[in-house]
Amino acid sequence: MPNPSITRSRQLKVTMTPDMHARLVALSQRLGQTPAALASTALSMYINQTESSLGATQKAVEAMVGSFTPDLARQVEHLMRGLQSTAEAPLLLEDGPSGPAGTVGVGS
Repeated sequence: MPNPSITRSRQLKVTMTPDMHARLVALSQRLGQTPAALASTALSMYINQTESSLGATQKAVEAMVGSFTPDLARQVEHLMRGLQSTAEAPLLLEDGPSGPAGTVGVGS
């Protein structure tokens, strides 16, 4: 009994240029296949290659992000400490057109 996952049971209509069709027919004749079988094989190869490439790209991005994570966490922690100390310090305002400004606490 044939394996249903590899039996070609779905159809797809593809529109192509006359030149591409002629090339497909010529190549399929040289390989001893029907144009539909060759197109199906070519499409399968393209999908497999593209999925593999995208998977490799995803893994590379994840590895890169993973390598940055410890350093990034330290940088964010340092930044947060700096923001907290700034929030606790008084903010010195410059004199404006209405006169001397004075000192105001951040967040007041």
